[in-house]
Amino acid sequence: MNTFLLQLLPRQIHLIIFILVGSLLGYAAYSMKVLGLEACTLCITQQFFYCLIGVSSFIAFLHNPHIRASKLYSFFIALFAIAGMYGFLVARFGLQGLARR
Repeated sequence: MNTFLLQLLPRQIHLIIFILVGSLLGYAAYSMKVLGLEACTLCITQQFFYCLIGVSSFIAFLHNPHIRASKLYSFFIALFAIAGMYGFLVARFGLQGLARR
């Protein structure tokens, strides 16, 4: 098992999450502005929850919390991720149900 991730501090993990989310949102903006792709409802839902995850990670990075507060920030990040998956599924099956009518 790779122990590299186990050696990282919580602050470093929050920074990595923030950078990954920022790159995902940056590519989404690039594909909309430069490539001319239209954002659908599913894309907008994903981008909203990615923003929540990114802002939470950035606040956790700036705050540099102790282990108990870091677990609280991680809980909110996981909560936003689960809510994003739920929102994606609701939007997907909601749109799928509208297409069948």
